[in-house]
Amino acid sequence: MKPIIEMKDVTFTYLGETEPALIDINLEIMQGDYVLIMGPSGSGKSSLLNMMNSSVPNIFDGKLDGTVLIDGKNSKEYPLVEFAKTVGMVFQDPDSQLVNVFVNDEIYFGPENLCMPREEILARAEDAIKLTDIGDFLDQEVFYLSGGQKQKLALAAVLSMNPKAILLDQPTANLDPKTKLDVFNLLAKLNREKGLTVVVIEHDVDDIADVVNKVVIMDKGRIAHVGPPREVFSNSDTEFSQSLGLWVPQISELALAMKGEIDFDPFPITPGEALEGFANKINQLGGMVDDLPYVPVFERVNRDETPLIEVKHLDFSYGASEKKALSDINFKMYPGEFLAILGKNGSGKSTLAKALMKINKVPNNSVFINGKDINKISLYDLTKDIGYVFQSPDHQFVADTVYDEVAYSLRVRGMGEESVREKVEPMLEMFGLSEFVDVSPFALSMGKRRLLSVATMLVVEQRLIILDEPTISQDQVSSNLLMGYLKKLNDAGTSIIIISHDMRLISQWVDRAYVMSKSRMLFDGDTREVFNSPELLERAALLPPPLSSLMWQLKDRGVTVPHTVFTVERFMEIYEKEKAKKWTG
Repeated sequence: MKPIIEMKDVTFTYLGETEPALIDINLEIMQGDYVLIMGPSGSGKSSLLNMMNSSVPNIFDGKLDGTVLIDGKNSKEYPLVEFAKTVGMVFQDPDSQLVNVFVNDEIYFGPENLCMPREEILARAEDAIKLTDIGDFLDQEVFYLSGGQKQKLALAAVLSMNPKAILLDQPTANLDPKTKLDVFNLLAKLNREKGLTVVVIEHDVDDIADVVNKVVIMDKGRIAHVGPPREVFSNSDTEFSQSLGLWVPQISELALAMKGEIDFDPFPITPGEALEGFANKINQLGGMVDDLPYVPVFERVNRDETPLIEVKHLDFSYGASEKKALSDINFKMYPGEFLAILGKNGSGKSTLAKALMKINKVPNNSVFINGKDINKISLYDLTKDIGYVFQSPDHQFVADTVYDEVAYSLRVRGMGEESVREKVEPMLEMFGLSEFVDVSPFALSMGKRRLLSVATMLVVEQRLIILDEPTISQDQVSSNLLMGYLKKLNDAGTSIIIISHDMRLISQWVDRAYVMSKSRMLFDGDTREVFNSPELLERAALLPPPLSSLMWQLKDRGVTVPHTVFTVERFMEIYEKEKAKKWTG
């Protein structure tokens, strides 16, 4: 069998750059492969994917050495359109590939441009709509879709062209956990039943690790390792996770932490694969009980103060739409709290955040900031207290260089250049952006652009920071760096609201959750209670961290374990306590 994509001794340098983005790449992808590409931000993952559909060299100019064969054709010798029937591409940012006003037109667009008969266009569109489950918003304008809905639309538009291979760059970055799992399962089904070759870049690997057959690790433009997932993840404690800062499946991370305690065969990637080994080990201890002290931050705040934010019976609709984006929203947030807003795509999370920033105009006496109606506060005064990081970083960039972008908000507040420099340089260094000070924000990788968008807000030091999906496209090191910094700010008195689909991070860092579904509030309280309520998780399209699922399965087996363990660190802390108790008892 010939590879559908083959790279031989490939090195590529973008036009205007001195250092190559890809170096000495040799890789074969066979028809029917399901490939996961991993690597830290800026390692060359997206460049590698662009090589596979001939965007390099047909769109992105530069010096290309070596040979790239796509379905046997040399990418240097054919135009991009020649490969459109063979390789489809779903980009990291769906806005960069959606070109039509209405959803249904976007799905027809690809087959129409391939000059297919009308009947075939309609049949393919119908199949793509069913596969991606987007029938509920076919007649809507693309502009009004949520980020997650746009991502599903982009996938449907590519599937309607019926390619032999599909390349996906962070395809689930904007999707809620349940929809993310559905997309990965859909791709696995297409791969398994129709032989579709799938190549996907993904940081969040818990839901995909057990369906791929090949993992490619990128580092500084080179392929650091290629192998089956178990081989890669079983070595990740030394080779990858620590040195490159990559996410590995949480169950694999736990198994590595228990090395020497449990001998796994095969090495586990999913909770079910780890169940037997942990059941035996924990039963030997006589069970595990979490009696370590824990008091949520939101239970310690002073509720005698005026709320920093108070929302009363808030309703909101976009334009003349009769459908409510927010319905009877009520909550209070006090100074010093750290709050996560959770829920499925289109539930109203970003709409609520924008209402708190006056981006969405709300009725009088429905939103109060420091006890004052938001409609009586000027936008300039509001931004003195509240900073907002957009879901799409490109929507907030206004300067020509990375340095000027971070400095912008300080300068418009009248700060002198020396003081600006004293604040900007440490912020750039902390987020690993110092080497890009003279680079355009739009020339950065998506991961770096996300970090820059966060840095531009954090440098101002407002009382409240609202972040909409700040860890999208981030590797483990960058995600934990950001969350750790937010925790330090919170400990120092800054209030934080984070909108996120990353349940592992939320369970680790945030103790109060506001859960939304279909424009309404379902829950407001301790994050641990969210992950202990299967009914709530189902209604909100959320999934618990894999470690929580393992705890449930162990309890179903009659093993004594706590439900409220979501992180490897917490599990090991409890395990070592129980082990010491048995040893001394």
